Amino acid sequence: MMKYLLMIFTVFFLAVHIATPLRAIETPPVDELEVMLKKIENNLRVASAVTSVAKAKGEALVEQKVEEKKELQAELVVASEELKIVSEKVEIFATRMVEVGLDTTVSVVNVNEEEAFVFKGALYDEWLEYKKNGGESEFEYYRLYKK
Repeated sequence: MMKYLLMIFTVFFLAVHIATPLRAIETPPVDELEVMLKKIENNLRVASAVTSVAKAKGEALVEQKVEEKKELQAELVVASEELKIVSEKVEIFATRMVEVGLDTTVSVVNVNEEEAFVFKGALYDEWLEYKKNGGESEFEYYRLYKK
């Protein structure tokens, strides 16, 4: 009889053990929607921070470019004034060359070379011959009488 009681007790114990849930620690149910919303919220926070940094950098860049533009405009005014002065000097030089009798027609050969301009014409050829022969007297006198 003990044998039957032990078997009944074992069956009863197994039935109760199987029927009882094994969850000693209750885990709260996970709401996947809430998890996704939290991830989205974190991503939005990070994106907002990045956007504010980019906006600040963009504003700083715009300010820098405005300052550079003002500096370039000031340099342009100075360069324009210098160009005006140089062009006046070129006009004066060309006028004096014509008064002396030199042909002022020039052609650009190569800007990088030392001699960027080449004079040509009959009057310039006479000037070269005058220099080759010594150039002792005045050029006009040489040109008119010594040839």
